[in-house]
Amino acid sequence: MAAQHQPSPWYAHIVNFLVSGKTPEQWDKNRKNHFFSKIRNYFWHDPDLYYLGNDQILRRCVPEEEYHSIINMCHSSNCGGHFSGRKTAAKIFQCGFYWPTIIRDSIEFSRTCISCQSISNMSKKMKCP
Repeated sequence: MAAQHQPSPWYAHIVNFLVSGKTPEQWDKNRKNHFFSKIRNYFWHDPDLYYLGNDQILRRCVPEEEYHSIINMCHSSNCGGHFSGRKTAAKIFQCGFYWPTIIRDSIEFSRTCISCQSISNMSKKMKCP
């Protein structure tokens, strides 16, 4: 049986640098400068990477395969409330999670939520003229 190749998480280069102090050799000067401008907000505490937000709260960085379940929990669960994408993103931040596209992913999830869309369509039809 062949081993399945797991894609690297979005933060693999960050962890590699924090652990080894090295960047990929193929990176040019601009790529390295951009990387170093962002790296100061990340902290490695084995086995997790944390991001220090503007509010000075550390949040655990999560890999792509966890995004959907986290958004679903914060949007659709009993405590979720089916709020907007931005409110869902705020709940994710409050739960202590981070990834660079939280807001965009939460908005997209809310736009495609069947429950939210059916309620939205119903309320539009029931509005008084």
